[in-house]
Amino acid sequence: MEMELQFRVKQGYPIQDKAPDLQSLRYWGTFERKHGNLLCLLEVETQPEALEALVQYYDPPVRCFTFRDFQLAPTLEEYERLLGLPLAESAHYFHQDQPPS
Repeated sequence: MEMELQFRVKQGYPIQDKAPDLQSLRYWGTFERKHGNLLCLLEVETQPEALEALVQYYDPPVRCFTFRDFQLAPTLEEYERLLGLPLAESAHYFHQDQPPS
């Protein structure tokens, strides 16, 4: 009893690959180390109508929203939550002309 073996060559499909640009990877790695998770802000959904309404009340010199009888500005705790950075562990910033008290 003779057995006949048959082998088939499977048809391969071409794979397209792209080598990553090492310079851009280094840039983004440096950016992420320096600024943390700042890039995640690009994924936040915005409400254009709300922004258009709020822009009318923004006061650039004071850096807050000024309404008729009060001002609205984020607290340090809100900045901490928005940026995802614990402020107690971050470096302190002091203005050049204002020594720490």
